[in-house]
Amino acid sequence: LIAGYTTIRDHRENTGALSPLVTVNELNRTFTMTAGFDQYSGANQLDQDIFEITDNFSYFIGDHTLTIGTHNEFFKFRNLFIRNFLGYYQYNSLDDFQNDNVATYFHDYSRTGDPSPAAEFNVAQYGFYVQDEWNVLPQLKLTYGLRIDIPTFPTEPANNPLVSQYFPGHSTTDVPSSSILWSPRFGFNWDVSGDRTTQVRGGAGIFTGRPAYVWISNQYGNTGTLTAEVSAFGKTLPFVADPHNQYLPGDPRDVNGALGTPSTKSEIDLSDKNLKMPQLLRFNVGVDRQLPYGFVGTVEGLYSQTINDFIYKKLNLKPVTGYVAGGDGRPIFGGTDNKDNNFNDIMYLYNTSKGYQYNFVLQLQRNVDRGVSVNTGYAYGRAFDQNSVTSSQAQSQMRYSAISGDPNDPPLTRSDWEIRNRIYASVSFTWDFFKDAPTTISLFFNGQSGRPFSFIAKGTSGNNLNNDGYDSNDLFYIPKNANDILIGSINNGEFVAQTAAGKTAADLDAFIQNDDYLSTHRGTIAERNGATAPWKNYLDLHISQDIPDLWGFGHVQINLDIQNVLNLISPSWGHVEDVATGNDTYNIVSYVGKVTYNGVENTPVYSFNKPKSNTAFSYEDFASRWQMLLGVRYSF
Repeated sequence: LIAGYTTIRDHRENTGALSPLVTVNELNRTFTMTAGFDQYSGANQLDQDIFEITDNFSYFIGDHTLTIGTHNEFFKFRNLFIRNFLGYYQYNSLDDFQNDNVATYFHDYSRTGDPSPAAEFNVAQYGFYVQDEWNVLPQLKLTYGLRIDIPTFPTEPANNPLVSQYFPGHSTTDVPSSSILWSPRFGFNWDVSGDRTTQVRGGAGIFTGRPAYVWISNQYGNTGTLTAEVSAFGKTLPFVADPHNQYLPGDPRDVNGALGTPSTKSEIDLSDKNLKMPQLLRFNVGVDRQLPYGFVGTVEGLYSQTINDFIYKKLNLKPVTGYVAGGDGRPIFGGTDNKDNNFNDIMYLYNTSKGYQYNFVLQLQRNVDRGVSVNTGYAYGRAFDQNSVTSSQAQSQMRYSAISGDPNDPPLTRSDWEIRNRIYASVSFTWDFFKDAPTTISLFFNGQSGRPFSFIAKGTSGNNLNNDGYDSNDLFYIPKNANDILIGSINNGEFVAQTAAGKTAADLDAFIQNDDYLSTHRGTIAERNGATAPWKNYLDLHISQDIPDLWGFGHVQINLDIQNVLNLISPSWGHVEDVATGNDTYNIVSYVGKVTYNGVENTPVYSFNKPKSNTAFSYEDFASRWQMLLGVRYSF
């Protein structure tokens, strides 16, 4: 039993293909059968070829070292990712499964004749740079230069004329521009006293990076021209276990006509024609100071400001039609405009300049060949963005990015990637207990703030609090007290309060009171990433023993690595807690629907299931266990 799900293997129909995976959700009694690998039951394959050309030329003129160079990258991608490509079945009960009464069935199939229609495209990124290292004084060196990058996308995605018809100015053939990205940079290193006891260093510059090209591949794979879909809802449809022989339009096995007509409605992923690759402006300054006994102390600060980052919007989101009642007050949207049933979501990738990060570091280190080496420090960091773009799928970038207002205009909030506080230390002892055979024993400690996360009100597909079409992005309104929220069900349009133990408004109120973030933010909508998971500590051990090369056969080293050595010492130590649900969110309640309550329209109703721990956190099973690796390295 893992997170409330029971997994069973069913062999009632064995065609020699993969056995289907059966999943029963104990929370809502939904029964899911996937004829394939996982709940997406999709095709997933990535092939890529990367070719690089780099050439640098350096020329020395007195105190100057001039460097002129080029770095060019050529990519060829084939990304096959299609949800429901192997068939997706969902049943309301085990009896329904036995009787072939399917609640939901999807099968996405190729429209092109290619049995595996993939996103295929090429990218070429050209880079040119010039740099000068100038030794102004014996103790002062300046480094400055300019780099330009030119990304190009020579492959044009397939044209879907319906997109241009319904959304003038947009086309599935649009690719990011090949504009020149300028990156000037400057750095310095000042040996204050000329003897390297105190050095001041720093710099500023613009830095250009590559994106995760899977984000770009969405524009090639989701044009609405590669696949179509057959589906069935609440019908009798015999289960087919072979994932490679699923239902197609007019399939003779569909004796009851459950599938109806196929749908060519699909998600469309577009990009701004002027989309630029990620860029940021960065400043840093640091001081290194030689200390007694071979130690070096460092103080450093770094600040980065976003110039170009990626963000998504849903072009076919209907306007606001109302607002949620009470202290919540968030807008309710009109849903998804399918444009005569031609589209699902129309996802649009563009740039934002909102976002920044800063870090401050204190470090103390001592590095020696024999004896005790130490590296320890403290880092403080903050990071803010509009969307942390954590998924490979365009739709998921918005589905899992928690908001309280307009999903197309999210505010600048704490990033998923922020680590507020971090303490680290490594101590290593190296000694020749045996002649010419050094032994090294090292301990590594890392303690850091837990990851940021959001409290949300989980919806169901097509049924979510603000009606924007996404079931996992609605931030939770934290009630002032147990009377400020409706926990129960809806019967004939009327609210019915929940009275079962562990599921009442009073139980939710006790849960809120037990949480530091929730209890101090009552009467407000939770912030995106406003809460923080518990502090995490890790302690690892490394031992290596060199064996001398006595007869000229080569060098041998034996290594022993133990991760989470605290848990090895005691089963009650080394436990790591994290948010109980994924995607940097915690599903505190489930959204049931809206009613008119005490004469007030749009009053939401939720359900709640109190966790046994009465907290949002649970132990990570794998990270809370010790692991040991014994290895031998041979070199000659």
